[in-house]
Amino acid sequence: KMWDASGGGDAPALAGPNGSFHSKALWARSWVVVAGPLANFIFAVFAFGVVAGIDRHEPQAILGQPAEGSIAARAGLLGGESVQAVNGVAVETFSDVRWQIFRVAISGADAITLSVAAPGGSARSLTLPIDPRMAPDVTVTSIGLQPVSVGVRITGTVPEGAGARAGLSAGMVVLSVDGAAVRSPSELVDRVQASRGESLSLGVVETMARAPGEEVPGSGRLLTVTPTVTADGVYRLGVGIGAQSPTVLVDRSALAALDRGFWRTAEVSQLSLQALWRMLSGDLSWRQL
Repeated sequence: KMWDASGGGDAPALAGPNGSFHSKALWARSWVVVAGPLANFIFAVFAFGVVAGIDRHEPQAILGQPAEGSIAARAGLLGGESVQAVNGVAVETFSDVRWQIFRVAISGADAITLSVAAPGGSARSLTLPIDPRMAPDVTVTSIGLQPVSVGVRITGTVPEGAGARAGLSAGMVVLSVDGAAVRSPSELVDRVQASRGESLSLGVVETMARAPGEEVPGSGRLLTVTPTVTADGVYRLGVGIGAQSPTVLVDRSALAALDRGFWRTAEVSQLSLQALWRMLSGDLSWRQL
């Protein structure tokens, strides 16, 4: 039957006794309403599962020496300790440590508990105070936690800069300056500034792209580089640098990755609700939306 837009006749969707949404049973209407959001959750589980199933190297959950005066230093954390759990949740990598601390920060807690083990094997638990009003994404930095660094990775070079002219390139790792070991970017920066423009001998190695923690056999060598000085009196090598942390290969089976995807979806859903509630109550800035 044709539907007359001017009012004559009935729309097909409303005419038949079993053709309209409102004529369906309650369970059928409920399923139609739930199907869309449910599909989003199912997709999220598979999406997180695919990401979790990709083999990759991640920084080990081994802590570097915390900055003097930081929350971590005042709590008694020492460089070289490995994090076993955050608030009772086991962790494998430093990325896991960040995620669990982020979860605690979102919940509005004022402290976290770290279970750590010293290189010798002795374990202990420490409670670190945190500011529940602080933006959750900067909590790890504010505490003073960072993965241990065993060298300084070159992340890039400035064309025609001092480093590029000396042979430095992205992917190299600086292990020493004038024969003295350097293990963190700040140490390398200090040595460059102390040089006052004098040439430095850098001990470098190349690492495998597929495994950032592994050195290319026989790639170690010494490079001589002369820092340049800027107009404001700062000495530079003309390179980007970052920490070189020991890594662990994260390799999950398909079933383990899917399980990880399910629980990560549940965690993100919980965090979203917690964050929205804290925003509505004025306990968390809307800038965190």
